[in-house]
Amino acid sequence: MPWSLQARCARLTPEMAPKQTTEPRPELASLALAIKALIARDPRKTQASVARAGDIDLTLVNSYACGRRNPTYLNLVKLARGIGVEPKDIFATVRDIERVRDRDAAASDPAVRTSLGDVPDGGG
Repeated sequence: MPWSLQARCARLTPEMAPKQTTEPRPELASLALAIKALIARDPRKTQASVARAGDIDLTLVNSYACGRRNPTYLNLVKLARGIGVEPKDIFATVRDIERVRDRDAAASDPAVRTSLGDVPDGGG
């Protein structure tokens, strides 16, 4: 009997299928902000114009910009083309956003502020 993919795969029941969510995913927040920021650089750009220029579905562009979906590599390339940047520019923007977020988080931590000398220690 020849091997077949269908014979080896279990059929998912509705209870077993992954739940579709419309809630933003926290792990995609920086990517979503980067996409929004890059689109906003050009006031004439909209999610619809990015979708047309990148040959990608508008609902996907919106899902990525809202942090609801994680783009595949091919869709990230299409998204970058639609925005008018290289994929590396999206990653660089994500990195910049995360650096600012980490710096702000560290600045609000009293232990970090004390170690940096920002909080008076009462000594003289």
